[in-house]
Amino acid sequence: MTDARRFIGILILILLCLATSQAQETSSPSKEADEALRQKAFDLLESLAGQIGILQSTENRARLGANLVDSLWGHDEQRARTLLVSVQNDINAGFQSREGDGLSDQQRRMVFMQLRMNTVERLAKRDGELALAFFRATELPVDPKDAGYGQMRLEEHSFELRLAKDIATNSPDIALNLARRSLAHGFSPEVIPLLRQLNRKHKEQALVLYDEIVTKLKRVNLSTDEDMAFDFAATLARSFTPPAIDDARFRDVINLLINSAIANGCNGKMSEEDERTYFCQRIGSLLPLIKRADAARAANFKRWEPEAGEEEGGGEYSYEAYQELNEIAQDGTVDELLALAKKYPQIEDTIYWRALQKAQASGDIEQARKVATDYTGNPAVKQAMLQRLDRQETVAADLRDKQTEIQTALDAMRTPEERVMFLIILAEQIAAKDSKQSAKFLDQANGLADAMKPGRDQLKAQLELAVVYCSRGNQRGLVMMETIMPKLNELVTAAAKLDGYENNYLRDGEWNMSREGTLGSLLTGLSENASYFAWCDFDRAVSIAGQFERPEIRLMAQVKLAQGVLAGRPKPFGSNLRITPLDY
Repeated sequence: MTDARRFIGILILILLCLATSQAQETSSPSKEADEALRQKAFDLLESLAGQIGILQSTENRARLGANLVDSLWGHDEQRARTLLVSVQNDINAGFQSREGDGLSDQQRRMVFMQLRMNTVERLAKRDGELALAFFRATELPVDPKDAGYGQMRLEEHSFELRLAKDIATNSPDIALNLARRSLAHGFSPEVIPLLRQLNRKHKEQALVLYDEIVTKLKRVNLSTDEDMAFDFAATLARSFTPPAIDDARFRDVINLLINSAIANGCNGKMSEEDERTYFCQRIGSLLPLIKRADAARAANFKRWEPEAGEEEGGGEYSYEAYQELNEIAQDGTVDELLALAKKYPQIEDTIYWRALQKAQASGDIEQARKVATDYTGNPAVKQAMLQRLDRQETVAADLRDKQTEIQTALDAMRTPEERVMFLIILAEQIAAKDSKQSAKFLDQANGLADAMKPGRDQLKAQLELAVVYCSRGNQRGLVMMETIMPKLNELVTAAAKLDGYENNYLRDGEWNMSREGTLGSLLTGLSENASYFAWCDFDRAVSIAGQFERPEIRLMAQVKLAQGVLAGRPKPFGSNLRITPLDY
């Protein structure tokens, strides 16, 4: 390996660690200016809502309408509710539509199922009761005689539980009722995460659900694993130990397990050939918990105790800890994560690392450093956390001092697109500390992109650069987009003509808004980064989006620009960069 390639490898590893660490300095315009921009976004959305009728595709009408409902809700709820009726009708029409081609009909159903679920998830953040009503009003019509009927019903129940989890914070009673509906059909493992969530925010509903679960468990034979009842009971016992649940309720579950063990002879002699040994071994894996509730009765099952080292906190029990950690890492706060350290001291190191990462991802470096300094566990882990933070603060200076090595590394790269992306990453990493050098890297990347052979790779590079420039408030990005728009329209027209040969870009005669094919991926990427264009110059960005010749693409592009404003100022572009290590 050459020195240049070795340097590239080391630098990429550093940047991989720091992909979310750098924060660029941004100006702080007045609140009045931001509010004026928000009003422009709402005005645009109101205008676009009146144009949905020009679309012929029920899919695109439903997709665009669902986006508008979500964005207009806080500004004009009545208008949003009216639009929702149309979305509901379009989704139901989409379910009913048949083309006679089994594969096409199946794909259509999948598209509308996804639209339905996305809409329900958006509504759940606004109005849990309405989300549930919409979900049930758009149920996919399935004949009970169909081969897939049973699976479809299972998927419906599973989604109801995910919906319950989404609305539990604001609509705990509805979430409780959905959990009850699920229990009526069996012991779904997804009920436990919902119960944990309710227990964090709504103790009353959580205790009601807990008691109803235990009552149902008492009615089944755990040893036959009816409806996966034993796994459910074991998960419940591991997930809710005091103080997460009171001693009496904890003992109630443990007694249920003990009584089942006794009924199956686990407290007496048993030959190795006895078919009940497997159940007794599973009881043995719970002995650490059983000892906490009733040490005397636990002694009756000592024969089934796991091998030395299989303590409470390892094995299956540890799995439950990680499950809850992942749930809170996704939906909770840094403080809620740290609170888990008391409940699961055996994974304290991992909990603090996740809290550190969550603070970093939110851009709160001060909170991240507090997490590291407050940690009192393994000194080596604490040192690693502090070193991670220290590296983030010095990486820009290190990069500035290695200009010669960077140029050597660039020269060693195999393709222009690799060089362009590498320069973009470097520019973003040092932007906060050295804006002039960062701009030079970016301009160097732009020059390389302009010199590339016309085609897919050049267009991807130019679009990426346009986003980066706009993320810095540099109008150069919008100038680039104005130049690129004719090419995009030309490609869209060509793709429409070639639809069905290699990729399926159209459905019902309109662009299907998917990632399919290179062009679909490029347009989706623009959509995902619309906020940078919107905050750079909203009026100009809306005007550029208006140059899309196909109305469905134009309307969706302008919706995304408005949504980008309403979502607030985006994070620095560098926080979204993800590097794929090259073969060095």
